[in-house]
Amino acid sequence: MIKKISLYTSLAIMISLLMLSLTYFYNVYLIKTPIKINYLNESVTKELKTIFKKKINDNDIELEFKKSTLEINKFPSLFRLNISKIDITNKKNSLKSSIESIVLDLSFFDLVNNFIQKKSKFRFLKPYNR
Repeated sequence: MIKKISLYTSLAIMISLLMLSLTYFYNVYLIKTPIKINYLNESVTKELKTIFKKKINDNDIELEFKKSTLEINKFPSLFRLNISKIDITNKKNSLKSSIESIVLDLSFFDLVNNFIQKKSKFRFLKPYNR
């Protein structure tokens, strides 16, 4: 009984991984459109705010991100994070600045390298030129 359950669950996992890889290959390589993930907007903006606050080391500055999307592309630049309409202000209202858009390309090797090293600083291996 346990062997049948483990066999069926492993078969279901293998079929789902096959379907995900076929969907990725079809969308990215045949249709040539990236897979866009829009529902991570709140979590991405929350993480980006904490990263930028640590880098800036100034509690007076407030950051506001309007929209962020995650795209899954071809290799070598597997992930692309698009951040648009960033407003930067301080609490004294003496600084008001806005950035229209920022695009971050992340390769698979960048992500693996940073997860293995477990450092708080995110490093890029080498720049990707299109």
